[in-house]
Amino acid sequence: MDFLYELTWRKERGFISASDYYLRQALNVWKSNTQPEEMEANEKWYFVGIFLLKQYREKMDWSNWKSVYDIMNTKSLNDKIKEELFVEKIYAELFKMNLSKVLVDLHSIELTSYSYANQLKLISLMAETGISIQALTGIDDLCKHIESKLEETMISSNDVIYLKSLMACVWHLKGFLLQAIKGIEDKVIDQVKQCYQKKDELEDYFSFQEEKNYCIHALFRWHEKKTPKYLFALNRELETIVSSSNDWSEVYGFYKILEETGLPMRLGHVGLIGDFEESLLEVSSLWNNQIFWLWLVRSGNSKHVERCLTRSRLISWDRETKNQFFEYIYHAVWDNLDNICCFSDSWKYGNIFTAIITTCSEAVARMASVADMGQQKRIIKLMTVLIDRDAIREFRKMDGFIYTVMHSVSNESKAIMMNTLLECSTKEREHFENDFQTDPFDVFDYNEQSRGFFEKSKVDLYLINDLFEMTQKTDIERRNACARLGQLSAFGVLTEGQNQKFGKILWNHINPNNGLPDMEHYYYFVFLDWPVPEGIDVNLKIQKTLVEIENKQNIREEFDIHSYMPSNYMNQIIGYNTHKRKCWQTNYLELIFKLLFKNWKYIQKQSKGIYYDIEQKNFIRRGNQLIRVFESFSIEDIRNLLVQTKKNLKLCLDEMKKSGIATYEADLLILEDSDTQAFAENLVEGLYSSNREISISASRAIERYITRINDKYKWYLFEELLKVIRSRKEPGLQSFIISAYNVFYRNTEQIPGKIVQMVEKTLMVIADQTDYRGKEIEEEELKKKLEIRSGCAGLAYQLYCYENSYVRNDIHSDATRLWKEICVGEKSSDEFSEVKNEWGYEKS
Repeated sequence: MDFLYELTWRKERGFISASDYYLRQALNVWKSNTQPEEMEANEKWYFVGIFLLKQYREKMDWSNWKSVYDIMNTKSLNDKIKEELFVEKIYAELFKMNLSKVLVDLHSIELTSYSYANQLKLISLMAETGISIQALTGIDDLCKHIESKLEETMISSNDVIYLKSLMACVWHLKGFLLQAIKGIEDKVIDQVKQCYQKKDELEDYFSFQEEKNYCIHALFRWHEKKTPKYLFALNRELETIVSSSNDWSEVYGFYKILEETGLPMRLGHVGLIGDFEESLLEVSSLWNNQIFWLWLVRSGNSKHVERCLTRSRLISWDRETKNQFFEYIYHAVWDNLDNICCFSDSWKYGNIFTAIITTCSEAVARMASVADMGQQKRIIKLMTVLIDRDAIREFRKMDGFIYTVMHSVSNESKAIMMNTLLECSTKEREHFENDFQTDPFDVFDYNEQSRGFFEKSKVDLYLINDLFEMTQKTDIERRNACARLGQLSAFGVLTEGQNQKFGKILWNHINPNNGLPDMEHYYYFVFLDWPVPEGIDVNLKIQKTLVEIENKQNIREEFDIHSYMPSNYMNQIIGYNTHKRKCWQTNYLELIFKLLFKNWKYIQKQSKGIYYDIEQKNFIRRGNQLIRVFESFSIEDIRNLLVQTKKNLKLCLDEMKKSGIATYEADLLILEDSDTQAFAENLVEGLYSSNREISISASRAIERYITRINDKYKWYLFEELLKVIRSRKEPGLQSFIISAYNVFYRNTEQIPGKIVQMVEKTLMVIADQTDYRGKEIEEEELKKKLEIRSGCAGLAYQLYCYENSYVRNDIHSDATRLWKEICVGEKSSDEFSEVKNEWGYEKS
């Protein structure tokens, strides 16, 4: 026991973390000496016990923590040990995010009955948990008591050194509290300056700045080692065989200093170490995930979550670690929701509760992409509760949270939780004036291949009746209720009578700017799939709106190359053309093309004054989007154009080519039969181009060619498309895969066996090439792999459906069985939802 005490004392005083092996051996020795008889041995035993509690707390090993705590708590303790044990229990509840228990304990204590060091820690916790007035009163009293103690004549030199070093921490914390709690009034600023001045006068006894500098230097060294180094000489590589670093020990030492001095890393909107917080979090994650989680949650900065909780970090964690982190952040929000709602205004309060909702909401949204189905259902439930209580008040964060969750969780999870989603509030939430309020059903990421999940979902009748009642309330409630009824109608859940009733309500509130239902920010094509009263031709109304909108709104700015946003007007045309069920009315068709030609002239005119690269890129983007508009029209629409309009279209496309804009997919619309062979050869050349826009344009044109033209070249073109996919040709690989997916999605005939075999081989190769599990991958490379992998998962599902239709006895290829295993089988536990969600519904 003596040896264990000596070793443990050095670790505790030197701020050295204990390894798992050390803790196992120390615990065995400590438990075998539970009844020391001598007073000195008794004190050593308690010292080791407190050390074990701290170490287990830092690792969040609560079973061992409780074992040690229970043993110590059954002993007859002196006041000093009782105090240490009580403070340790509060810190343990803080780590667990059981903040209600922390508040109860903090409200129950009499600060002056504790040692000066523990008073400092408790005051800090009071401030962080929103007990601000008591914290300020407590820090003032502590200053007076220590100053009074220092004035005593019978005080030893060691006590003077200790008290003055403690006093430096007290002045620092007092200045920190004043700055964070009372703001930036002139009177307060003067008080803060006085506190920091007194702190600086005591820096010979303790200098926080010096400790901070040690930590920052360690972070710099870590960044230096992290940065890859490359040799200048060709055909040579630099291999690191062995590397080591103790930079994490400086970070751990800094963490211990923060805990011992009672200084929170952030209080309100005031940070302790400035721009180095993010690096501190990153390094902490390398040696102790639990400390990283605690700091991340308490940081109150969603930017830290964005930069530290990356996809590459998530794949570096095994399933158990992911589950532990999910439980930690979910519990932090769910169990503290009452207090979070009490302190909902983060700009006013800025305590641990506002920090939790700021960081954990972002973290939960990101974890949705790696959550299993049970966790996804809990995330949906949490989202609905946060909406009901309007718990996320930070600017535009609630809308982003809803969007991310609804796009990450699977359609199967959403179908199972349909009643929960329908029950959540439709009322207006706190937001900036004229800001759009997002409802979960506004961003319902639904596709036709998942329809089966929703057809099986059982929606309670009373919820549908409630939605109809909400349509008679405020505008926001009506719009949200209509969004939900619209989705239910699209799923086939509503009865014929309910559809008729919904259609009348929907078309009874018209937007005067476009003559369509008053559903702000919705694409017009949505109304093609929603119920409509008799006598209303939705197609004609949308066509008329698209033609006449220029007279009601200034859409010219959407064609401005100095604007970085894509044109909503052009997207409206693309969306309508993609979903329409009948051709354009001739007069509207002519007018829309005249409008498009006019705006091309406007884009072209702006290109003459280009000086910056970004303007050139925006010019190409505007041109590419206009090409998407042209190619979205059907061949039947183009045939209905006047001869002169067709000539103008050809002239427009020629001008765009000369301006460096790829036009393959639009050229297909005016292709003459005699030019087919040359055009097909040009498309293949385009696929192999090193210009990204040309490659993508060629792949889209091949997709349109195969699905619109039935001649001898279409399977030849598909073979060439599959060749560039299998060789993983860049740029344009993701677009190539999407085009192949769309060919299968729209296919209505048997595809040549040779091509099917090529698809199977391609899927097998890319499944192996894009596998990221258990590998260290940089974030950008990982995102690229995910984009390709998710595209191939969708293509594999389409091939699976094709096999169901055209292969005897439903025999599936090795490729589709592999991808099914990746998306919904045993291998799916380590996949991102963006990959898994591409696998649609299967009829049982």
